[in-house]
Amino acid sequence: MEGKRLSDNQLDIAILTYNRAPVLRLWLSHNLDKVFEYNIALTIFDGSTSDETKMLIEEINGRIGCNRIKYFYYDSNIRIDERAIDGILKSESEYVWLLGDSKELDFDEIIGKCKDGIDNHIDYVCIWDRSVEDKDGMVYEDSVLFLQECFWHATWLGGLIIKRDLFKPLYDNTVRNQFLAKYNRKDGFSYVGIFFELIGGAPSSKGLLISTRKIVELGILGKTKNPSWLPRYMDVWCGNLIYVIDSLPEIYDKAKTPALRRTWNKVKLDSYFWLSQARIKGGLDSEIFKKYDDNGMIGRVSTHRSRMRIFSYMPIWFSKLILTSLHIRKITIECAKTIIKR
Repeated sequence: MEGKRLSDNQLDIAILTYNRAPVLRLWLSHNLDKVFEYNIALTIFDGSTSDETKMLIEEINGRIGCNRIKYFYYDSNIRIDERAIDGILKSESEYVWLLGDSKELDFDEIIGKCKDGIDNHIDYVCIWDRSVEDKDGMVYEDSVLFLQECFWHATWLGGLIIKRDLFKPLYDNTVRNQFLAKYNRKDGFSYVGIFFELIGGAPSSKGLLISTRKIVELGILGKTKNPSWLPRYMDVWCGNLIYVIDSLPEIYDKAKTPALRRTWNKVKLDSYFWLSQARIKGGLDSEIFKKYDDNGMIGRVSTHRSRMRIFSYMPIWFSKLILTSLHIRKITIECAKTIIKR
C-alpha cells in the first residue's frame, strides 16, 4: 500500500454539493476511508445549503479529531462552474479531482492506474467506465483528438483529474471573469469549455485516459437520484452543449461536431429511455423540438431526428407506458441471467 499512497499535497478531491446532506453522508460512508488511506485531501464546496451539510462535516471532523475535511460555504447558490473553478484555485494540491456527491468509486483501481501519470506530472487524467477499456492507459498529446474522442467523459462531474497549474491564468480575477463570461452556461459545461481552451493553448499538454470497473450511483432509501437536467433536456444537451463547444478556439473546429455526435451516442441521449424521461419531465415537446430542429442543432447532435420528433409529439401517458415496458424488459433480462447462472 505504501507504494500506492500519494504524497502530501499531491491530490485534492473537491466535492460540489447543494442541499444534499443525506447523499453526501452516504458518499462519505462509502469513500472516506479510501480517501484517507491514499492520503488524498478532501474539500467540500457547498452552494448555499440550508440543510445539515455543515453540521455533517463538523461531526466527522470532530470524530477524527482534526479538520481533515475542508469546507467552503457560499451565501448564494452560485453557478456550479464557479464552484468548480474555486475547487481548483483554492486547492493547495498539485492535482484536483472535481466530483459530485453521489458516486461510489473504486479508489484502488483509479489511483493504481493514474499514480504513475501524476507522479510524472501529466497535465490531466480522464476517467470513464469499462466502455473505454480498449483505450485504457492511452496518453493523449493532441488536445483536438482528445476533444473528439473524450469530450463526453469530461461532461461528467468526476471525469477529470486536473493539474492545478493549467488554471493558473484564472488566479487573475479579470481573466477568470472573461472565461466565465465566454462560457456562460449554468449546467456544468462552462468549466469543461475552459479546461479544453486551456489545454489547447498549453504547449505539449498531455493527458491520460483510464477505465474503471465501478462508477456506482449511490441510492438513498433504495432510490437513485433523477438527473436534474431532465426538465431542460434539450436546452442542456443541445443548446448549451453546442454553445460551449462552439465557443472553443478555432483549433478545435474539425472536432466539434464529431465530439457532439459522440457525446449523444455514448450517453444514449436519443434512446427510447431518455426520450421517454424527457417527454414526461417536460424537457421535450413539439415546440422545443421545432426550436432546435429549425436552427439546425438537432442535426448536429443526433442521427435519430425522426425518433426525436415522434417522441416530441407523443402523449405523455404513452411515454410512461414505454418507460414501464423498458423497466419490465430490464427486470426480465436480469431474472433470465440469474436463472441461467443457477
